[in-house]
Amino acid sequence: MHEIRSGRRQSDSFTLRDIAERDRWRCRICKRKVRDVAYSGKRTDPTIDHLIPVSEGGTHTRENVALAHMGCNSARCTSGPAQMLLVG
Repeated sequence: MHEIRSGRRQSDSFTLRDIAERDRWRCRICKRKVRDVAYSGKRTDPTIDHLIPVSEGGTHTRENVALAHMGCNSARCTSGPAQMLLVG
């Protein structure tokens, strides 16, 4: 559990590459390989997915983010398979 200080949620400093390497370049939603390319808006581009969305009280920390394809991340919104990763 992360501490809240002065009304601000804790956040970590990391890059998309840090998370991609930790997740072995696999999308946490569809489990397929994510290409190592710069983001250009394509559905297959790599993005950082917040498992608990920041808008729902989630934090911008390594424990709360995962690698996802842009298309998978967009389609899931604030529910779906990635939310179940928190349970198990």
